[in-house]
Amino acid sequence: MGELMQSLNENQRTAVKNIGFGSNHRWWLVKNYDPKTRVLNCGSYHIQITEELVNDIFGIPRGKVEIKEVERVRADSHEVVAEWKGQFENAPARLTHVQFKTYMQAQKANGGIFVLNFLLFYNTLLGETTTNSSINMRFLPAMHRGMEIRIFNQCEYMIRCLDRKVEGWSTNDCFLGPMPLLVVCSECLHNFLNTHLDYALKHILTHNID
Repeated sequence: MGELMQSLNENQRTAVKNIGFGSNHRWWLVKNYDPKTRVLNCGSYHIQITEELVNDIFGIPRGKVEIKEVERVRADSHEVVAEWKGQFENAPARLTHVQFKTYMQAQKANGGIFVLNFLLFYNTLLGETTTNSSINMRFLPAMHRGMEIRIFNQCEYMIRCLDRKVEGWSTNDCFLGPMPLLVVCSECLHNFLNTHLDYALKHILTHNID
């Protein structure tokens, strides 16, 4: 979607806005998030983005082990990367998330490779999207054979991706960070103020809103 939107000319973008898909709300959210304090400024209210809040919103693991990334993921230097790439008979040089989704939907297994596939797809869509729409594998070397996925702190990793992408973002560029996190927090605040929110999440928000 990001590549498509970037390729549109001004007349095409205007046409998209005219049918109601041109909201600037998401850009406003990015501009009003401070990665240094991890606070989302929503006007009269501020939301502290914490691991606890991310866990309650998305239900992802909040383990004790930090996810460490590498810039270049090489199969010849990490056994899990080699094992993951080995599932493809002819692995493409660049695997897009659309290709990967189609591949996953055709698989019936539920073992370790399936878990890695799900994690890669999830973190690409909700953590950090790449500029060429390929699968984000920077965190894959952190996964060692035999280690439980739940021991890793996915909540901290999502916030770290948010911080990094906001710091490097320009208003002329697509935002490649975890936009759903900001949007959900904003919607939760709106529902919180209008009391349309379940008790558990409202309880968490009271500790994160000032």
